[in-house]
Amino acid sequence: MKTKPIAVVLCLLLAGCAAPSEARKPQHSKGAKTMSKKEVKPKLTQKEALTRLLDLMSVAQTTEDFSPQRLEQVFGLPVKYNETDKGYRISEQLPNSGWYMFKAYYVPPREKQLTFSFSVGVNNTKPGSDPDMRPVCEMTMDDFGIRAKNMGFTILPIRAWGRAPILEGLSMTKGNLQARISLTTKGGEESDWRTACIKLIRIHVPEKGKGR
Repeated sequence: MKTKPIAVVLCLLLAGCAAPSEARKPQHSKGAKTMSKKEVKPKLTQKEALTRLLDLMSVAQTTEDFSPQRLEQVFGLPVKYNETDKGYRISEQLPNSGWYMFKAYYVPPREKQLTFSFSVGVNNTKPGSDPDMRPVCEMTMDDFGIRAKNMGFTILPIRAWGRAPILEGLSMTKGNLQARISLTTKGGEESDWRTACIKLIRIHVPEKGKGR
């Protein structure tokens, strides 16, 4: 069974309305359903999920530290397995069409080396633009970075050099763990990266008994 992208959709039940009365006052017909949204109650918010991930990253030194059993213990969510690539993941729907997912997968040609990623997103993206992360962005990069530095992580900018330096992301290192963070502004507009939201963290650690 192939892994399919997580897609979160909040469904609306549209109300049926009766025809206007002679006084042209709109009235709802009997038995008509009112507009409502499916209530979403995640176990963890975006901030809580990122905080638990950071706690896990701060002590992780090998792939065994991101085992399915360890993920279930840290996040308190069931692990789903992908039989095709022998990977696994945890994921959860957030309110306002949001979601987060931690995924473990193999990247060819290093098929014996697990790569890990944590992603956050919303299903309100317009073609050619960044998603509006404001509905799910409780923890900004500044909040995450301050906490990470207090745990001993080194965080450095990754820049692309052209006519002007462009921030492509941030790197995180501690011990054997290396990570790259991709950001998006809250509303898709340009702003200071410190107020930006984390949309992807790609994590690399060696297998047990092996160095980087």
